[in-house]
Amino acid sequence: MKRKYLKRFGVFCLSAVLLLGTAGCGEEKENTSDAGTETGEVQQENGMQQGPGGENQLTEEELAAYEEADAIEIEELTLKTKWEEKAEITLGKNITIEGTGAEVSGEDTVLITKGGAYVISGSLSDGMIQVDTEEEVKLVLNGVSITNGDGPAIYVKSAESCYIETAEGTENILTDGESYEETEEKLKGTVFSNDRLVLLGEGTLTVNGNYNHAICSDDEVYVISGTYELTALKDGIHTNNWISVTDGTLNITATDDGMQSEGPIEINGGNITIASEDKGITAYGDLTVTEGTISISKCTEGLESKNDLVMDGGTVEVVGSDDGLNARTSITINGGIMYAEMSAGDAIDSNGSMTINGGLVLAFGAQQPEGGIDCDRNEVQINGGTVIGTGGTNSSPSETESSQVSVLLGSASEGDTIGILDSEGNTVFAFAVSKAYSNMLLSVETITSDQTYTVYTGGTITGENYHGYYESGTYEGGTEALSFTTDSMVVSAGGTSDGMGGPGGGKMQKGGMRNDGERPELPEGEEMPGNGEMPEGGEMPQDGERPELPEGEEMPENGEMPEA
Repeated sequence: MKRKYLKRFGVFCLSAVLLLGTAGCGEEKENTSDAGTETGEVQQENGMQQGPGGENQLTEEELAAYEEADAIEIEELTLKTKWEEKAEITLGKNITIEGTGAEVSGEDTVLITKGGAYVISGSLSDGMIQVDTEEEVKLVLNGVSITNGDGPAIYVKSAESCYIETAEGTENILTDGESYEETEEKLKGTVFSNDRLVLLGEGTLTVNGNYNHAICSDDEVYVISGTYELTALKDGIHTNNWISVTDGTLNITATDDGMQSEGPIEINGGNITIASEDKGITAYGDLTVTEGTISISKCTEGLESKNDLVMDGGTVEVVGSDDGLNARTSITINGGIMYAEMSAGDAIDSNGSMTINGGLVLAFGAQQPEGGIDCDRNEVQINGGTVIGTGGTNSSPSETESSQVSVLLGSASEGDTIGILDSEGNTVFAFAVSKAYSNMLLSVETITSDQTYTVYTGGTITGENYHGYYESGTYEGGTEALSFTTDSMVVSAGGTSDGMGGPGGGKMQKGGMRNDGERPELPEGEEMPGNGEMPEGGEMPQDGERPELPEGEEMPENGEMPEA
């Protein structure tokens, strides 16, 4: 807590100087140290603002908070394993304590004032465990049920660090009330600590957050092991400094965010499932995933960083409404599996840069103006991995910075099957469409430079698939749609991107797209106007109706290009 307060004081001074210099720039905001979520709520009204050309839409206080968070580095935890056993505490109508370092305060509070390990069992119907010491403390929950109607179930007022360990095979339940008794310090969760929390064990801990957060630290939280069932009115886990997950199982249901840190977050292992009304995981600092599984079944945004988002490994699956992955400054994917399917936003959205060096990336976004991969009209650098981005549109890969070929394919409908075969008839890509889209951005290592490939639709695919992608599938039959040659790093094969011809994508069909870059031939006796003027005798309707077609011709209803 002391470290955070010092940092907060520095940000306050910086913000004051900035705000004095820019009077009237932005509304006054609440201090982010007060649970942080309130600040997030204000930001959601304005949307995620970003980087060059976007930071002027942030308030000076927001920008200072994000820059401060960017400077925070997660400390590697040296796990304490040797503890002095202080006391065994049995909760109940009459609380008993065998040992030293703890006492009963009033009728319903166990007060721990000395460092060491405390084994706790039994039930409290209206009370709490409070820790107040300058030493390290370990609470071993050995079949505990604690309910506090007007405050936290566990309150760490002060400690060098507090370990909360669940004994092997035990079920432990902590519940707070819907309102808290007023105190000098604002208490923010069912498990609330002013200092470092370390969660571990081989049992199960259920935390019901009816007032604010389920687990909250004004410093940091480390999750080492154990199983956690968290339900929260606001965030499942909230910290001022950072969150670090090494292993364990976290099942979180939250009204706000599953996890939120006002500093960085790292996921180095474990199995995390989240269903949230707002965001899955939000870091004001960097957000890094190296191992583990993250499954977000409900959210507005899945993983969000106010700075850099890096995925080195693990599996991330997001189903939600807005953005699957979002970052203010950059997104880098080096490995792992990333699947995002969003109903109203982009699957991956970087407000700065985006680099994909490896891994499997399935990014299924909404229709125009959203899409699968959005880099705010900056180019995407693709150097490796498998990348499938579908939706209304995609940002264009960089011709000069990328080292793996990308292909821009046109639209497809739900239920379509797409196969790409090389000149020898080998399947280099097979995909079953589960959601209609206008454009696909495709980059796979099996499509290489200076080769000719043929796209087929309507065939059959054999093999195993992951959300429609057949990594080792075989494509047979179907109808030839078009052919393309990979004579550049980015090839248009019926599709477009933000940087190539606008957001629309043509339907993949035979005869519909010339692959040599030339204009299609017109019917005999007709010419294409060279200056963009209307053809002679043509007139643009002024009432919003479609223009009249020549007698005997009809407008296609499906937006497909007419047969040549």
